[in-house]
Amino acid sequence: KYNHEFASNVSHEFKTPLATLRGTVDLLMVDTAMPSGQRTRFLENARTDLDRLDRMVGGLLDLARAETPSHRGSVDLNDVVTAVARRFPEIEVRHGTCLVDADRRQIEVAVGQLVENALQHGGPTVRVEVADRAILVTDDGPGISPAVLPRIFDRFFTTSTDRSGTGLGLAIVRAVARAHGGDVSVQSSGQGTVFRLSIGT
Repeated sequence: KYNHEFASNVSHEFKTPLATLRGTVDLLMVDTAMPSGQRTRFLENARTDLDRLDRMVGGLLDLARAETPSHRGSVDLNDVVTAVARRFPEIEVRHGTCLVDADRRQIEVAVGQLVENALQHGGPTVRVEVADRAILVTDDGPGISPAVLPRIFDRFFTTSTDRSGTGLGLAIVRAVARAHGGDVSVQSSGQGTVFRLSIGT
């Protein structure tokens, strides 16, 4: 059932940009007298679709890796938070030591996704802290719409209207958490949002 749903999701998400690209190529091949400005717009749209397909392929690879951790060992969550803070120097960090058995690279990917999501959709202040066998990512933005909240961890669900999002970021976070015997939860209101990434063992 999982594989069937996954294949159905992938097929659905890839069909639209592929159909658009096919239509663009066919049109450009047939209409040799198309004005240069119009041709440029078609090519720019095609580039946008290609970039999104590329991001989706990368996201799917991350999702597949997330579901099967392969390099587990003793990891201090404080080291993970420190590494993520180097990528996002604008965030606030509250350090704390907590050792877990985990694939460090995957935990860093998951926390990075949460921070990137908070900076893009929440903010302006984003804080990351180590809690009891968990990492919290908090922002003081407007919160997540109650209508959207139940779907945010679904594969390919995105609120981006400019085709920049793939809808895989939070799905990867959940896959990483569950593959490590934990989970990810969210609390959101008009005063901000808190994601809790817990690690089981």
